[in-house]
Amino acid sequence: MCIRDRITLLRFYIGVSILTALLSILVGAGLISDDLRTKSLSLYLVRPIRSWEYVLGKALVLPRILVWTCLFPALLYFVLVAMWNSPGSQLEWMGDNLDILVSVVLCYLTASASYTGLMLMLSARTDRRGTVIAISAALLFSGSMLVALLGRLPGIGQVMKYVGLPINAVADISRNAAMARLAERGRQADVDRVLSFIPEPGVALGIGVALLILGFLVALRRASTVEVSA
Repeated sequence: MCIRDRITLLRFYIGVSILTALLSILVGAGLISDDLRTKSLSLYLVRPIRSWEYVLGKALVLPRILVWTCLFPALLYFVLVAMWNSPGSQLEWMGDNLDILVSVVLCYLTASASYTGLMLMLSARTDRRGTVIAISAALLFSGSMLVALLGRLPGIGQVMKYVGLPINAVADISRNAAMARLAERGRQADVDRVLSFIPEPGVALGIGVALLILGFLVALRRASTVEVSA
């Protein structure tokens, strides 16, 4: 994939990250809080459904939605760019640019794990959907603001660049685009500066998974303490 195509893909993901955040907040706010408000959680658990099965079903909601904002568009773009190549060289092109697919999948996994964990944890703590929306929006967007304000401070900046998760889940795509700029302009200093603000993709995914586990456990505990109706 040429430099221009990589940077175009990065710009798309930067633009869609806010949409993904808003979509996750609006949908995820009611994952468990709506069931608590309507007292329907106890009715669900009357059926042959165990608490962990209920929470697992809720945990799969956001990943299925985020496929359409974090995964499918990039895969479609990848295939379309590949088809623009001359016949016979398309498979070779795909192999040469396999790192973009890896980046896209990491972006999807990081965003899905982070948003799911956060929304499970918050929606399990209250039956007020509006409260969940307000708290999650404050956490997500203020986290990104803190990254912009404090990201340049020595020491603190290394920690702060992970506070922007899950909005800043485009870490690996950003890294590839920055390296593409290096190849285009040969400006090592600028690339080093850009990379210093981008989370390591593996660490970002690890934080997302940890948040997912925490959210799952909080939701599971809440579901386990609900009094089941006869």
